[in-house]
Parts: sequence; structure tokens; C-alpha cells
Amino acid sequence: MFNFVITGTVDSGRVQAVYGNGLLMIDSPLMDRARLMVALGDTFELGDSEVIAAAVSGEPLAMFLTFLRACDDPVSVEVVTEWQPSCMANDERCA
Repeated sequence: MFNFVITGTVDSGRVQAVYGNGLLMIDSPLMDRARLMVALGDTFELGDSEVIAAAVSGEPLAMFLTFLRACDDPVSVEVVTEWQPSCMANDERCA
């Protein structure tokens, strides 16, 4: 299974997307930006023949690429093969 954690900024605010075991936790500004990309028909080209449409649900690779591009400044990216819960940026338990 493809799981990921993306931390970055959108409009100077820290955002995070955490995807694991089919569940997505994402900060609203990042989701809003990603939804705009989907609405505008953004795509990703892999190699000469494969094109992946931007997505906020469904295929994890498409979601990963969309959320990564939606960040103004990606600060860290973690791709994991085993799910280990990560803290959201605004979660008090992470302090």
C-alpha cells in the first residue's frame, strides 16, 4: 500500500496531508488548493505515455502528486510502506 505524509505551506500557512490505510487527513487550505487543481484539469506526465489526472480521492499516487503540487513550498515528503499514524500540524497532541 502507498502511504504518505506531505508537509508544506499554502499562502504562508503550514499545511499537512497524511494518507494511510485508505484514510486521508488534510488541512483545509491544502484541500481547497488541490480541489482547484482538479477543477482546472491539472495532469501529471509520467514518462512518454502515462498521464495521471489530479485527484483528491481514489488513486493514492494521483492524490500524492496533487497535494505535493498544491503546496506553495513543500517542506517534507515521506512515503511509507507501512502505516504509522503521524500528527497533523495543528494537533495539540503533537506538541
